[in-house]
Amino acid sequence: MIVVLWTLFILGALALAINSYVWPQLSFAGRFRDRTKALYAAKAGARAVMAQVVQDKDTGFDLLKDPWYNAETFRDVPVGDSLFSVRVTDEERKININKASREVLKNAFMISAEADASLASEIAASIIDWRDADDKPLENGAETGYYAGLEAKYPCKNADFQVLEELLQVRGMTQQVFDASKEYLTVYGLGAVNINTCGTQVLRSLGAGEELAKKIVSYRNGADGEEGTEDDKVFDSVSGIVAALSKSGGFSSAELTTAANIVAAGSITVRSDNFTGRSDGKSGNKTYGITFTFNRNDVIKQWRSD
Repeated sequence: MIVVLWTLFILGALALAINSYVWPQLSFAGRFRDRTKALYAAKAGARAVMAQVVQDKDTGFDLLKDPWYNAETFRDVPVGDSLFSVRVTDEERKININKASREVLKNAFMISAEADASLASEIAASIIDWRDADDKPLENGAETGYYAGLEAKYPCKNADFQVLEELLQVRGMTQQVFDASKEYLTVYGLGAVNINTCGTQVLRSLGAGEELAKKIVSYRNGADGEEGTEDDKVFDSVSGIVAALSKSGGFSSAELTTAANIVAAGSITVRSDNFTGRSDGKSGNKTYGITFTFNRNDVIKQWRSD
């Protein structure tokens, strides 16, 4: 009996020791498994959205009621026992800092970040100096001579911005201004803004004026006033924009002239070719996120994981 009791005691102690060693390993393996499944769910979501955009019938124009814009289409989509959710936006609804004029850039920072005219002008000029090929600074701008005088020296790039975060190296740019304006800026596309998808702040940056910008978006959103719904109106060609606004009867002659000038400047398009998405995969209590940018030809331009 004594031998049996001691044997049971030793076996129990051994079981406890093994459990204390094995359980953390099993827990870690479970977390690793869930994270891996969440990763692949996020990848599946990204690929699903890209396929949707690439296969979308090319009508020559894009608008907010297209399938790629509807968040409900890609919300909590099951992949095995995992889920993914994806949100997509087009890059052509934003100001391209590699293409925009000094005036448009100045307007963008004054409107989106509420920067004063002096600071906005300095940032705009410095952006153009950063991206142009020469080393001659514009008035209020900055080239290599300025950056070489900083405590942490670095050269002026004299080439296009590749990511928005490069703006933080430009003279005058602050984290506060960057955070307030980055939603309206891009480095992708040919530079024209899609009038079917952009917001009032971007239209104002192009020179529309607050009232005209609101009227254009209101006209575009249709009777229900909601973007991305079935009654949305579409500008199907650049050449027909002013005529469509005039036909609506809600725009003054001065506003139509302003719209015509913006169109004539080449600032407007009606289509989008570059898109950015955020795909979040979930498995168990683990999530994994991917931010990606791609074009309509299925070329990935950016892919960043959490």
